[in-house]
Amino acid sequence: MRKALRHFRLLAGMNAAMKARSLLVPFLLILVALLQIYRAHALQQSPWRGGGFGMFASIDAPSNRFVRCYLLTASGEIPAALPPEANPLVAKLQVVPAPKGLARLAALLAQNPAWIEKQIEAARQQGSLSGEDVNLEAIRLEVCSQSFDASDLKFEIRRLAQAEFHRK
Repeated sequence: MRKALRHFRLLAGMNAAMKARSLLVPFLLILVALLQIYRAHALQQSPWRGGGFGMFASIDAPSNRFVRCYLLTASGEIPAALPPEANPLVAKLQVVPAPKGLARLAALLAQNPAWIEKQIEAARQQGSLSGEDVNLEAIRLEVCSQSFDASDLKFEIRRLAQAEFHRK
């Protein structure tokens, strides 16, 4: 009780500027927490980034998110491996899976004919494509996350965002 009274007397003796400064840090912490909660819900930002509020209550870390790529053709879709030079953009998309970012990455991939041919050749070698010419129509990218369903005790894959880039 005496400590509380002493603290109250200290506050009473402060001028307005000192009181405002003493409230600045708690105000900033609350602001960061509210911004992170908003971004986690509105933008599906990983709770492990942007302040990290809620990170220990979720397995939705960026390392549990992944980007899937498909080449869309008239004969079906071909799963494709992303090139290593896409890793910086993929890392950003794992944190905040924005459809605009996915579309930008798909457009960049569509401008890389060597990568496209490599993916088509890999699909032929795996037997998922026959020897006919393949006409690439679009590239689809998806950001997915792993989640745990406690009622079934199973891990599930959940699509967070997707985008397609159609070739002209």
